[in-house]
Amino acid sequence: MTHAFITCSHRFTKLLSIAPTAAGVAHPTHRRVVQVRHSAKMAAATVGRDLSILHAIYEWALALELVDRNPTRGVARPTVRQRKGHALRPEEVQALARSFSVEQDRVAFLTLVLTGIRRAELQGLRWSHVDLIENRLRIVDSKTETGVRLIAIPPGLAEALWQYRRATAYRADSDRVFCHQEKGSVYCYETYRAALVAAYKRAGLGWPDKLRPFHDLRVTSITNDAIAGANPVALMTKAGHANMATTKRYLKLAGAVFTEEAEALERRLLGVGSSTHSLPDSHDLTGSQGTSDDAIASNPAL
Repeated sequence: MTHAFITCSHRFTKLLSIAPTAAGVAHPTHRRVVQVRHSAKMAAATVGRDLSILHAIYEWALALELVDRNPTRGVARPTVRQRKGHALRPEEVQALARSFSVEQDRVAFLTLVLTGIRRAELQGLRWSHVDLIENRLRIVDSKTETGVRLIAIPPGLAEALWQYRRATAYRADSDRVFCHQEKGSVYCYETYRAALVAAYKRAGLGWPDKLRPFHDLRVTSITNDAIAGANPVALMTKAGHANMATTKRYLKLAGAVFTEEAEALERRLLGVGSSTHSLPDSHDLTGSQGTSDDAIASNPAL
């Protein structure tokens, strides 16, 4: 059962006193669920996600002949405005990394900004997913199939994880990497947010307006990765994006212009080390191309 479904279920159970299950949707109260969700003060993205989940449940109920129609079909969904993330600057990351009072919170911060994993992925990490010999993370619990992936761990983070594992009481392969330090249960959002707020104060930094403690550190990681020159396909794979359209939002935020690729194209078309002021004569171009160019010329599809 996904995190989104569980969250949706809790919301609807509280709102309508009936859980959104295949059997529950047959109840008359669910006939007005769409109108209730639109009239409630909920974010457009939340309404959209809830409608998607309810649509799937109703389709399932239809197949089981528990209901005679799906009231979510054809419902206009609210427009979701894409919000720009807040990417931290390198000097801010460095200042914050020195300002945590609890080691688990510091290592969680480093993991978020250096790997770009999602909140649920961080909370789901087990020590069996952390390979400190090959230095890589194995993400097995993600919101999409493409989210299941391997991510390289940089040396500094690998050392921090190693030292943290030695110090924590929860170091078995089946234990959570980040957890409640007395119970071993899920690492709470509230715990991490409070630690990050305190780190901002110790670092002498102002808390950014509407900063999202987990997601904006993912934005920080992906955006700075793009600025550092990461290949877009590698960036998409590392981030676990289902398509390049999502990755492009981060590339746009980073202001990536692919200088090296532009220079490589110039070298190929105009000659190595050439400039527009020293182009070869036209007669030098005749018959001087390599076999790869012959292949291009002979291929009508190119």
